[in-house]
Amino acid sequence: MSKLLRFINRFQPADVNKLSMCYALLLGAQLCPMSILTALFSDHLVKEGLSLQFVTVLFRTYLKENSLEHLSANIRKNGLEDKVTRHLFLLLSIPCTARQLLEFFPPNKRTTEFFSRHFSAENLDDVCFFFPFFFAKFSNSICVEQLVKYHTKKASIKSKEEIRDAVVEMISSESPHIEVFFFFSSSQIKHKIPIFPFNKIIAHIKQQAGKDQLTEVEVTEVVFDALMKAIDWPRKPELCEDACIKHFREWSKVLASVVSSAKGEMAVMHKLQVFCYEDARVTKIFSKLVQLLYQLDVVTENAIIYWNTKGALAKGKALFISQIQPFIKWLAEAEEEDEPEQA
Repeated sequence: MSKLLRFINRFQPADVNKLSMCYALLLGAQLCPMSILTALFSDHLVKEGLSLQFVTVLFRTYLKENSLEHLSANIRKNGLEDKVTRHLFLLLSIPCTARQLLEFFPPNKRTTEFFSRHFSAENLDDVCFFFPFFFAKFSNSICVEQLVKYHTKKASIKSKEEIRDAVVEMISSESPHIEVFFFFSSSQIKHKIPIFPFNKIIAHIKQQAGKDQLTEVEVTEVVFDALMKAIDWPRKPELCEDACIKHFREWSKVLASVVSSAKGEMAVMHKLQVFCYEDARVTKIFSKLVQLLYQLDVVTENAIIYWNTKGALAKGKALFISQIQPFIKWLAEAEEEDEPEQA
């Protein structure tokens, strides 16, 4: 396939565009290696502007079908490291090569200004995330802003993963029990009571979230994922529901510590909905888990009612709304009973 690219100068422009679209789909589906694009560095293709035309159409098509994260994952899969922090200038981190993307441009147009203007005109600003930028004297404000946004997003994802993994490790590794001795006359009775390292975990979460400037919703989602990942599932399927409820009861205090607004509560409801939808072991106890989170002051009545009326996600919506109706009815009746007392 790389040999075919060396002769795109013999095709009509429309055919070159079609071929580029075809390659983009194949690369996005990982049906061929991105190393084939190195053929576009041929001098005759670069000088005629055909290499630039080809990759422009290719990136536009690729990003219509896939996300930037998909492209980033493709980069990692091909074993190339991010060269942003290790080189004098940022190199193209596309899996085909470590050479500068500017080499796709004709020699008289190899400037960051032309580079940025070209891809901006093609509505491919996001592609700048993976393209070279020189130091300040060559920088372009649009590209720099996008580069900062991209690396901020990458740092945020990494921070979330670190917090999640740390919470899972603390929950899984630390023993939640201590031995307490009771003395009666000349005899002593040894008894175990549950003591969980809430303060240590909560302090770590808040410290990292503050350091990395994560929002309440982001922290809530990370903590929820960590708590679910730390569940010690029994081997017998019939015991999974009780194990999940027990885990929620024991560790909900950690979740409650990061939820302080309606947005945080809705994040909990959405994460719980997706969790119960994707894991068949707990699909039937969605309503029980919502009631438990309500009892443990993680979510309020307003959040539950809002979720029920217009806040539910599409995943399992009909099933879960039907499942939670008895609890919604109970909340309404409890509110009606409270009104005469207040009057």
